[in-house]
Amino acid sequence: MQPSPLSNQEPPYADAQRQVQRWLGRCMLMLQQYEKLLKACLHDMYLEASHAGQGEDGHAQFEVRRAYDTDALRTMTLGTLVKHFTGEFLSGDEPRPDEPELPDDGVLRMRFSIGLQMDSTEFDRFKHSLKELVDLRNGLVHHFIERFDLQTIAGCDAAQRDLEQVYSRILARWEALRRIAQTVAESSEYVTQFFRSKEGHQLLMTGKLPLTNAPVVLALGKVLTRLAPTNEFVALNQVLDEMRAGHPEETPDRYGRSGWPELIHDTGAFEIQRSKALDGSSERQVRRRLPAVSHPPSSASQTPTPSQSLASISAE
Repeated sequence: MQPSPLSNQEPPYADAQRQVQRWLGRCMLMLQQYEKLLKACLHDMYLEASHAGQGEDGHAQFEVRRAYDTDALRTMTLGTLVKHFTGEFLSGDEPRPDEPELPDDGVLRMRFSIGLQMDSTEFDRFKHSLKELVDLRNGLVHHFIERFDLQTIAGCDAAQRDLEQVYSRILARWEALRRIAQTVAESSEYVTQFFRSKEGHQLLMTGKLPLTNAPVVLALGKVLTRLAPTNEFVALNQVLDEMRAGHPEETPDRYGRSGWPELIHDTGAFEIQRSKALDGSSERQVRRRLPAVSHPPSSASQTPTPSQSLASISAE
């Protein structure tokens, strides 16, 4: 028997129904959080930096544009977001399609994209989980009250148990996507800042990659440490033989340099000099650059003297 519409008395299932409403709200809010992560991934997965001015205009003149801007993403539903995410961000074993050529319009441009490649089995599983999430959302929005009698305590209890399970599934998928989105955001921010930095300006204007902490610098350091533990000069040809054997992928042209002497000089981490070989010919030698060392004032001196630094040998 239903209570009279004019009665202030709550039906016996009122508390149970409020719990259903609470859990339904939690599920919908979690789905919106998932949509937010998808939008963040799409927003950061493509960007293009362009510079329409001259070299002297400086790195601050770079303009960064994104394929998915905020206005376009704002109107996308969960189903549309999943479609773009699985069609453009995710990929299986098959190679990703080539991107269109940048226009030859006299504007300096650089494009950056990031995606996630999986083996076919994992790719299919991830796509299925996203489709399931869309189906869950549609079921909650369009068909939930058709499945449960929310005017009985038993029906409300069954609905609450179902919603608790749905919430756990949504939360697990949100956690997995959050880790992906965090990596995408960090990568995109790094590239954006690089485009706007002096190093990015140098790369686009000269074609030379910055060498700070570059793999080639670390590889050279390891080779020189092995060949010369006490940091004496080593013949450059001997160092290069070791580099070709142990690090064949590290070459000067990979970093926009014409040869090893130029690359070694540009690192600032090594000293290079010419010396006469035993046969009288001239050869280049290299070693790790010694850091400048300051001497403290002598304790025997009544008047402290300025710190003196050992001068390092200039690279040739």
